[in-house]
Amino acid sequence: MVDFSGMVDDKFLERLGLEKGTRKIINHEERGRVLRAMDGCSYKAAAGGSLSNSLVALARLGCKPVGGPPLNVAMTGSVGSDPLGGFYRCKWAILLYIK
Repeated sequence: MVDFSGMVDDKFLERLGLEKGTRKIINHEERGRVLRAMDGCSYKAAAGGSLSNSLVALARLGCKPVGGPPLNVAMTGSVGSDPLGGFYRCKWAILLYIK
């Protein structure tokens, strides 16, 4: 999953029928509509998803449970061959030294 975030005003959200302060998972067509509406606005993309974000946090904390052996953190899944899949794979490789 790739997260896109940007700074917009309340009128922009109203135009797109979005509620301020919420998160919404959207499909490819909706993403295109939102990004076209943001033409000229700055936004950033980040490798995201709640599972991957949680695993990165756990790995960075050292995964050392009290009174137990260190934990190894891993995630399996599939990544698309489209440009966003390449972006996601690249960001994970940088974060976790994966291939």
